[in-house]
Amino acid sequence: MFKSGFAFVLSHINVKYDAPIQIIPDHYFRKALSHEIKEIKRMLETSDISDIKMLGIPVPSGIQYDSIVKEIKRGNSCQYEREKLPPEKWKYWVIAFEGNNSKIYDLQSAANLIKNDLQFAFQIFYLEKKQQGNPAGFIFMPTHLREYYSSHEAINSNAVNIEQDEIMKIGEIYDLYKKLPPKYQYIEHSIKNFDSLKRIPKKTELLTIGYFSIIETLITHAPRLNESLDSISHQIKNKLVLLRKRFERIIEYNSYFLNIKEKTLWSLLYSYRSCIAHGGIPDFVNKFQNLKSKEVVLDFLREIIKCLILYSLREPELMADLKNC
Repeated sequence: MFKSGFAFVLSHINVKYDAPIQIIPDHYFRKALSHEIKEIKRMLETSDISDIKMLGIPVPSGIQYDSIVKEIKRGNSCQYEREKLPPEKWKYWVIAFEGNNSKIYDLQSAANLIKNDLQFAFQIFYLEKKQQGNPAGFIFMPTHLREYYSSHEAINSNAVNIEQDEIMKIGEIYDLYKKLPPKYQYIEHSIKNFDSLKRIPKKTELLTIGYFSIIETLITHAPRLNESLDSISHQIKNKLVLLRKRFERIIEYNSYFLNIKEKTLWSLLYSYRSCIAHGGIPDFVNKFQNLKSKEVVLDFLREIIKCLILYSLREPELMADLKNC
């Protein structure tokens, strides 16, 4: 029976902290210890995917946890150079836990909702407490995370700076999630769907459909045929205008899109969603020029959903009433 373990934080982050941060009892966010880093590197460098093993495909390089990446522009091209950091500045982070790993998956759901969301890659287990001795068990990195780890975007990224308070919010969100009454099951369903959508390639337009599905789950009801102003698009634009003022994080629309009124923006976003759903090719030169690009739309919707879920966890009764309005 395993007595301790850790989940490796795949996200490329740098955290200012004084000591290991207790997220929930027996679960600590901290820097990886030297013997843990050796195991992490081994896991990152070894493919556990059977079809890749059979094909003999080499495992590519990945995120530079021990380096700073510098972009060097030469004419019209860019090259990247790595500057090695001293070990004390390496950016290998873990969620270390005592006992079994049953809470890690719900902690992942909570970590999805902080501003700089974190992704846990794999887990390593020990037969002794406090991650001592030799590893005795593993849960390997899922395929979609391995693909991200070796992507051009990830390899050439530098760490995002995160404050200690943001890490501590994971535990606060976890507690709200675990205390959610059963009658608000649709909120729990939305949280799980939000996590599941990470398995879809990050920049595909299909994510837009998935994100809107979560928004609709949280704030809309099936349109009443006897009411002309009860369409899904009408509910979304009117309810989100009200809710945005209550979010704990400020979302500045103009930081994402060209200058546009809020209700007009949501009408345009829903039109963009419908275009994709019905097989159209969105035109960012003309009709959807205010939205800039699919990447901007996805980044915006991702932040909206995080804030919606957080507010739903804090005010589930109010959200349920609003959903039925």
